[in-house]
Amino acid sequence: MALSGEIHESQGMKMARLCRESGVTRSTIHHYMNIGLLHRPRRIGLNLHVFDGTHVNRLRQIRRLREKEGLPLVQIKELLARLEPGETPESASEIRPGEWQEPDTPRGERNRGARGRDRGNRERILDAAILLFSARGYENTKISDVTDALHMGKGTFYVYFKNKKELFMECIDRLTVTIVPREAWAEIRREEDFGRKMHKRGVAFLNAFPGFRGILNLLRVALGSNDPALAEKAREAFKVLSAPMAKDLRRAISQGVVRQDLDVSLLAFLQLVLAEGLGYWLMMDSGRSIEEGLDFLIDIFGQGLAPGSPSLRRTAERQSASGGLEDRKGMRFRLEHILLDGKPFLRGRMGDAVVDLDLAKTQRVLIVPEGATLLARAVMKDGGEIDLKTDGQCVLTAESAFGPLEIFLKEVASISFVEP
Repeated sequence: MALSGEIHESQGMKMARLCRESGVTRSTIHHYMNIGLLHRPRRIGLNLHVFDGTHVNRLRQIRRLREKEGLPLVQIKELLARLEPGETPESASEIRPGEWQEPDTPRGERNRGARGRDRGNRERILDAAILLFSARGYENTKISDVTDALHMGKGTFYVYFKNKKELFMECIDRLTVTIVPREAWAEIRREEDFGRKMHKRGVAFLNAFPGFRGILNLLRVALGSNDPALAEKAREAFKVLSAPMAKDLRRAISQGVVRQDLDVSLLAFLQLVLAEGLGYWLMMDSGRSIEEGLDFLIDIFGQGLAPGSPSLRRTAERQSASGGLEDRKGMRFRLEHILLDGKPFLRGRMGDAVVDLDLAKTQRVLIVPEGATLLARAVMKDGGEIDLKTDGQCVLTAESAFGPLEIFLKEVASISFVEP
């Protein structure tokens, strides 16, 4: 029989013993309970409460995440709330009383070290996930597959990602900056010649292609997903991936290297698709080199881009427009040779119809933001009016008094046109 005032081991433990077992002070334990980080003890008498092994384990988890991972209490609370019943952060169950010692290094250095580990673990998780998603697909890849590949506990995974969906969406983000390796960026940016720039970008893309081809496949699947967030993420990713090509094309159009009547956004996306197709073709035919494949692709591609080349869709040359522009900050510009995504017309939707608004026939366009799209309210030179829904990522290029100008249409308040 237990002595008066004592609690049998099977009933639980008092606060003093909990402090010894966990290595956490009494005041800290009360603070954790007050903020909901630690569950309350069990009441067994009028003024008698006892703790058990679940309290010890939770306190050890909190100490590990604070001292070894450098996480704040708010983030620890979110992490522990996401764990499944019985699941613990990596190695938490292995912690023993007295293991924790205050490091000799200054706190600032410890924090920097923790941030370095955060970045390192996040990169390792993303690297492993890209390979697994590429090989197995999204549905067939589990979080445990990623953690097993890294010999990492699930608890550590949840420090960096909430769930598999968030991981996949960050893999998509990673793809948009790794599809052309970082070391190739500087050389590509320095190149001024349009053809040579296409070639260098293509070489960088194709050299890296085998490592991310699976994610590109998943990106196309996500585009048709029933999950609106995944579908939108895929749309944005494709826009980001094709944006550098679109920028090169707009510059080439302004230099007269590429003809003006092209849909820049569509053509940039087709460049991405053709480069991907070439990547698969090179994997099938090992007798051909990247250089040979690119030379062929650029030669065929260029024949349709050269000024004066035949076009079945073009019936007559359109004159580029001149006029004035006011941006959303109130700045005004006098412009010549105004083009929208490299074209002398604004493409938009009126109901279910796609309309190409000829700038040469337009007197004024007022740009009104409407959520993710824009409303272009146009007054024509013959007095007619039309409202079009259009893309805010459309880019306006023109010549100004101080040199070439380039601006997203979403940053424009109005455009007025005058006779050239």
